[in-house]
Amino acid sequence: MNVDSVLLNVSVQDAANRSIAGLRKEDFLIFENGKRQEVQQMMTSEAPFSLLLLMDVSGSTEPYIRLMRGAASDFTRQIKENDRIALATFNSRVQLVQDFTNDRALISRAISRIKPGGGTAFYDALYTSIERYMRNVLRSPPGSTPKPTLKCS
Repeated sequence: MNVDSVLLNVSVQDAANRSIAGLRKEDFLIFENGKRQEVQQMMTSEAPFSLLLLMDVSGSTEPYIRLMRGAASDFTRQIKENDRIALATFNSRVQLVQDFTNDRALISRAISRIKPGGGTAFYDALYTSIERYMRNVLRSPPGSTPKPTLKCS
């Protein structure tokens, strides 16, 4: 079988696991059976991701809750439409307030309902968020679902 072009999906990260942006086709060397191949075209794209917004709603956040709600709402409006967002809160316990969705109005309503109170159990919240709420996202086959992302505020 003779093929003129082959499509390669690549993701480039530095030693700290951060994505590297701004690469050009000249930055890549492609070899097939030891023979260098020309990179004819390069298209950049940003794959959708699943983001879990984990918010501290312990009693100590009460003076800042309006600011936190506003910042969280602003943040969710800035990410792309095909990115999915879930909202979890923590104080002395962890609660999934809204499961993953693309519906920004649903997330906005969930953010507006959060109320501060109780102690702070950050490490329990982080563990629970990853183990329970992101489990399906983390175990999905590559390319089948958006990339998982956990954002703590």
